Amino acid sequence: MNGTQLLLLLVLAVLVILPSFMSMRAQRKRQAQMQKLQSSLQAGQEVITAGGLHGTVVEARGEQVDLQVKDGTVMTFDTMAIVRSADAASANTNVPVEAEDESDERFPKL
Repeated sequence: MNGTQLLLLLVLAVLVILPSFMSMRAQRKRQAQMQKLQSSLQAGQEVITAGGLHGTVVEARGEQVDLQVKDGTVMTFDTMAIVRSADAASANTNVPVEAEDESDERFPKL
């Protein structure tokens, strides 16, 4: 095996390993953020469940949390069902993007 083949093999190995490493790192970061949210639930906090249900925390106890969803209706969820805070979700609103000019490739003419 000469130097060129060894270099090619090394580059291919990096191209395979690096994306998977970066993906695992991002997944661990998201998981840590979710666990932090789930362990810090407090009464009055607005949250969103994995099913998309929006509610206000009435009581958080151990592995369960009671959410008030509408007109006093209280539902009990597992804390693992809470995926994000409604406050954080509203901060990430999607603003519509407009074409900058006629040649903008993001918006092809039909």
